Amino acid sequence: MQAIREEEQAGQQAFRWFLEQVKDYALGYLQRKYPHLTTADWETILANANLTLVQRVRKGLQLQAETKLSSYYVSVADFATLDFLRDRQKGIAEDEIPDAVQPPQIVEEMEARERAEAIRQWLTQVIGNEQQVQVLLLHTRGYSHQDIVAVTDYDSEGATRNALLKGKQKIARYLLRHPEQAQHIRTLLLDK
Repeated sequence: MQAIREEEQAGQQAFRWFLEQVKDYALGYLQRKYPHLTTADWETILANANLTLVQRVRKGLQLQAETKLSSYYVSVADFATLDFLRDRQKGIAEDEIPDAVQPPQIVEEMEARERAEAIRQWLTQVIGNEQQVQVLLLHTRGYSHQDIVAVTDYDSEGATRNALLKGKQKIARYLLRHPEQAQHIRTLLLDK
């Protein structure tokens, strides 16, 4: 728990090692309990569990003497799974998906900076969260999750993974609701 609280490199490496080990431990238990979930579902769930654990420890979580951190993590991941299933069961609320947003007009004469700004503005309108857009754009530039943590306000790699996944999900839902824009964007991507 001390490693989670520390900002130093050694502490963060110890925490990453713990997360790698505990992930297999948690999945061994949870996949038997929830066998219908996909690998992508588990990535989302465990990213949420990682974020929850970090937030609780940094707020002063104290475990009882007989409680192991790995067991506590499994219970956090179990509740994250229930939250995930509850959210999935609710379905996509129509008010979460914005009305059609004019896709960026990309022309050859535009400078790269102007094109990037037009795309960023469109993504911000579609996703509705500036930080998720920032993570998405950094990821597409090749930044690792560790690098993204260093240049954003996110505290952990799990949080950046979660932000990236949520951003992609919002874009996918938007494009499913507005197929004409999906075709326009597909055309833009294939032409470039």
